[in-house]
Amino acid sequence: MALVIGATPAAAEPLYDATVDTVFDIITVDDPSAFDCYRYRGLAERQMWDKRIDAEICPIAHVFDVQFADAPVIEFTVNPEFTAEAAAVEVQRHALALGRLPIEMRRPWARLGIHMGEESYSAGPGLSFVYTGRTDWLLTFNHLEESLFHEGVHVALDALHAGAADWHAAQDKDGTFLTGYAQSDPEGEDLAETLLFAYGLELDRMPPADAEDIRAAIPARLAYIGQHIPLSPPVKAGANAGPCAR
Repeated sequence: MALVIGATPAAAEPLYDATVDTVFDIITVDDPSAFDCYRYRGLAERQMWDKRIDAEICPIAHVFDVQFADAPVIEFTVNPEFTAEAAAVEVQRHALALGRLPIEMRRPWARLGIHMGEESYSAGPGLSFVYTGRTDWLLTFNHLEESLFHEGVHVALDALHAGAADWHAAQDKDGTFLTGYAQSDPEGEDLAETLLFAYGLELDRMPPADAEDIRAAIPARLAYIGQHIPLSPPVKAGANAGPCAR
């Protein structure tokens, strides 16, 4: 479904608190996943940011190569607090969800790190870190893919668009934000918050009343996204979604 630009700007108050707090199931478990297979490479030292201690660590971590049917291999690095067997389980469930994200988001994704804990996910150019307790919580309301999508914007798209003059002009023209979280950090979070809703509109997965409100609130941003940020749902499902054949 094409993005339709609304004619009347909404009031300045954000429509939602944050994308993570919504119950919109924009990317569903029935969508195809391009996750193909994973290969365990063994133990190796890796730098990993850990929110639990607010510091970077360099553990001898479990390292996996994760293959997708439509994008390059992504390295999954798993904290050695997991056994190798438990690490493989976490790799598989996160890779299956990651494979449902748009291709353009996964191509620049070089590494995903996995820790225990309930901290919120974090990401920067090319890499991200997730926490399995947080994943458990997200799965209770079918929001794992949506949260990975948000992080994927930070991984793949922020550097190209979050600071762009035309994006800032669209923010100014709209005069409002979709979420309070975006409003609290327009430079760092608005693109990630907005793009998930725009993707939901593109897939025709938003409730009609919400879709109407979103189009009315941010027409300039939707126009920017339609012109500059193509997002392609995966159409080629992975063949295996388990260990790679030796």
